[in-house]
Amino acid sequence: MPESGRLTLSSKESDGNVEIMFVDTGIGMAKEIMEKIWTPFFTAKAKGMGLGLPTCKRIIEVHGKYPYQT
Repeated sequence: MPESGRLTLSSKESDGNVEIMFVDTGIGMAKEIMEKIWTPFFTAKAKGMGLGLPTCKRIIEVHGKYPYQT
């Protein structure tokens, strides 16, 4: 959200687990980018490495809390 906007973080307990939700008022991502965000080394940033989201996804999978919502 380069100019302004709101990022809201919330959490709740659900069936003995913690659910964390991130909601923002940004413009969103193009479909082409959304289809690639879990691919290692894909980045839409000039200086990005492309490992952050794939690493997070793998941690979630290893802990057996997959699928998540996108």
